Amino acid sequence: GLPKTTASVMTGKPYEVPYAEDFASSAHIGSWTVIDANDDGHTWEYQWDFGYYRAYDNENAKDEWLISPYVSLEAGAQYIFSADFRTIAQETVEVCAGTGLTAADMTLTVLEPETIPDTDYSWTPRKAAFTVPESGRYHFGIHAMTASPEDALALYVDNIKVELDPNSAVKAPEVAGDAPLRYFNLQGIEVSRDALVPGVYIITSGESAPRKVVVK
Repeated sequence: GLPKTTASVMTGKPYEVPYAEDFASSAHIGSWTVIDANDDGHTWEYQWDFGYYRAYDNENAKDEWLISPYVSLEAGAQYIFSADFRTIAQETVEVCAGTGLTAADMTLTVLEPETIPDTDYSWTPRKAAFTVPESGRYHFGIHAMTASPEDALALYVDNIKVELDPNSAVKAPEVAGDAPLRYFNLQGIEVSRDALVPGVYIITSGESAPRKVVVK
């Protein structure tokens, strides 16, 4: 079923790439995690009437995290993270990824810290390419981190996406230990390795768990 959070542990099947969240409905609540890391009583808030998140405060430095449910990613593939931001005054944001639901788990920088000047209520897209060190389940953290409250007021985020870079691929493996690999397309039909065309495949080997690869 859909991922749910309980005491900072998420269970359930991870989302696959491409992953997208536009916050248009409240269905995401319970799978996204908000952390007030500086414990100042101000953090990310879901704006029900508009369908986006806002971090609002001009009295304290911001250290606020909005963390996604986990998404299944493959080592060796290049991904594109994108999101729309807007600001009132000047705000600094970064995007990180990690395998847990705390700020300390956000150890992989996806989008370098960037100061976004006042966008005059216009949405500004940001994107970055990234890879992961090993295959697994990853959360994405949107980090509002403006250090100077006198220059800041509000940071907004919407339309978050994680997609496979079309120019990237995972090389098709040939064997796993002593067991030959079997390739299946997304319709469940087995395909000979010699007949592979660019696309996404599920591979199995002996009693190992199936995994997904991308062939270019």
